[in-house]
Amino acid sequence: VLKWLEHFVAFTNATKEVSQIIVLDGHHNHKTLAVVMYAKEHGIHMITLTPHCTHRMQPLDRAFFKSLKSNYNTASDNWMV
Repeated sequence: VLKWLEHFVAFTNATKEVSQIIVLDGHHNHKTLAVVMYAKEHGIHMITLTPHCTHRMQPLDRAFFKSLKSNYNTASDNWMV
């Protein structure tokens, strides 16, 4: 996960002044000390979803993530053109 986070920082130019938010599942690898410290040093706010709560997160999937995915895909398509 740390290697992926390093790639994320390089790609987004995350800093303490220009912070980023990542929404992750609750897997224990996302919460290692090295990962949390690296995220903090680079201004990344990590939001982890509680394990075994998929049924409670369904409204997010329909409302928030659907809109996020649509806007992301549009921005990505525009960037590639």
